[in-house]
Amino acid sequence: MNSEDGRRTIRSVERAITILEQLSRTQPTPPSSLSDRIDLTPGAIHTQLATLQQNGYVTNDDGEYSLGPQLLTIGRRVRNSHPLYEAGREEVDKLADETGECAHAIIEFDGQRVPLYEAFGQNAVGTELYQKKQERPQNLLHCTASGKALLSTFPDERVEQFLDIEDLRRLTDRTITDPDTLFEELETIRERGYATNDEEEIHGIRAIGVPIHGPNGRPVGALSVSGPTSRLEGSFFEEELPERLLYAQNVVEINLQTSPT
Repeated sequence: MNSEDGRRTIRSVERAITILEQLSRTQPTPPSSLSDRIDLTPGAIHTQLATLQQNGYVTNDDGEYSLGPQLLTIGRRVRNSHPLYEAGREEVDKLADETGECAHAIIEFDGQRVPLYEAFGQNAVGTELYQKKQERPQNLLHCTASGKALLSTFPDERVEQFLDIEDLRRLTDRTITDPDTLFEELETIRERGYATNDEEEIHGIRAIGVPIHGPNGRPVGALSVSGPTSRLEGSFFEEELPERLLYAQNVVEINLQTSPT
């Protein structure tokens, strides 16, 4: 069969992926519940689940299915093999330790913001929320510091494509929802080298983010630090934290250039 963009796909693989995605949202789940949400016969769902279970991708506990440990292993391999993880993990840990806040390494996939690695300082707030966000990509490029840092590395044509697909959702009264305003902000980010999030995603939370480029000049991700407005304020938010992120950016990009291929 063909997908929406015309590429040939395998129906049985698509069905297995759909089942895994459903289990990621609600687990443990009996097959009957999956049958209610997926356009498959109960027999077809049982066959898919049996195949996935045999290969460790799902587990069966008294007739209720959950995601299996094989996915955990694969996820770790994906993370560990990403160049930003190896080059930036130590700097993310240092940022969290030195600021006491949440530090993040973020990548972009298909126009979405994907957490690659995060560290939490002794004063970090919202850790449960950040850990929950690790479970799936977020359409938050326009309202997060790391997301805007990533968008600033895109040519204008790609930003236009992003805007054609994604609405600039309003999450707070500070969220940028006008495309022209977003383009102006991206130009400012390119000029000064870092992005800010001033309560644009969550009331009471600010963040600073910087893009990370690989040896070929292409973006590989972004780093950011987020925390409550009561601590990320004044000269610390406007000068000290941006300088610390720009220093981390320099270190990580050097690591990327000097890492063995």
